[in-house]
Amino acid sequence: MERGLRTAGTPTFGELLRRYRLAAGLSQESLAERARISKNGLGALERGERRTPQRETLALLVEALELGPEERRAFEAAARPPAAMRPGDRRASVAFRAWPEAPAPSNLPHALTSFVGRERELDEIVALISDHRLVTITGTGGMGKTRLAVEFAREQAAYPGNRVLFLGLEGLRQRDQIMFRLAAQLGLQPSEGPRLARDLAARLRNEPHILILDNCEHVLEEAAAIAEIILAGAPGVTLLATSREPLKLAEERLLQLKPLECPGSSEAANMAQIGFYPAVRLFAQDALITDPAFRLDDDTAPIVASICRKVEGIPLALQLAASRLRGMSLPALLEDLSG
Repeated sequence: MERGLRTAGTPTFGELLRRYRLAAGLSQESLAERARISKNGLGALERGERRTPQRETLALLVEALELGPEERRAFEAAARPPAAMRPGDRRASVAFRAWPEAPAPSNLPHALTSFVGRERELDEIVALISDHRLVTITGTGGMGKTRLAVEFAREQAAYPGNRVLFLGLEGLRQRDQIMFRLAAQLGLQPSEGPRLARDLAARLRNEPHILILDNCEHVLEEAAAIAEIILAGAPGVTLLATSREPLKLAEERLLQLKPLECPGSSEAANMAQIGFYPAVRLFAQDALITDPAFRLDDDTAPIVASICRKVEGIPLALQLAASRLRGMSLPALLEDLSG
């Protein structure tokens, strides 16, 4: 039996999750509340629509289900994606959510904080890109398009044989500039015009790649032209772009980022009620980095919920607000945002 493949009769993660939930006498709703995750996300795991959870989600479920050592080992084993993939199967390389263990490629931007708040959107990218070779993350400024793309790239880089390239387009204005930067990352000697395009396609054709084109909005036509060249000449390449506007190519599929979900104004704002909201989780993470004494508890929850609503769940605004806690109390921050 190949390492990483499940034997016939071995339960999937979703099957084990349902089995342990029922054994604990919990409904999906009660387990989701206890684990501080969404009911929809829990249902998707049980149905196999999400085949493996993130590490953070797994830890929350283990705690909520109160699993013993043997149950936990089986649970964690079922959560790991298959290590073996068919040679040349492009879709297999992005069909499962890996637990990254290999170091990220050197040209990926370094993430200073944990990935929080966009887990559902990350799942959606995995699903889209399994069936389509060009996916563009769109949204207004501050929505976290680049951070989401980097997290996807970091996870996919953990698969043996995957080569992930990150191409930031900031500061570039012409198509040749974009191609020269990509050529440099691939170790090609710069050439000119059609020859460079052919050389890029030939190099990319030789092995599976995932190419991230970041910040396309100010060179939209040029980025679209590069994407067309790669799609036509290198069938093994998958493209993920970030842009405020679509590239408007026939092959393109879009994922539009919206603000992070916030607690409603009429919702009871205590830790148990609001701790699973993506906006609250992101603010709390950054607040703790700014002020190690910060705690999200029943006393601070109403203020945090109000702050999240004041900045409308926009990730960058949440992070900027949290950074002000270095010299300002939580109530003072809310008052300043309300002024």
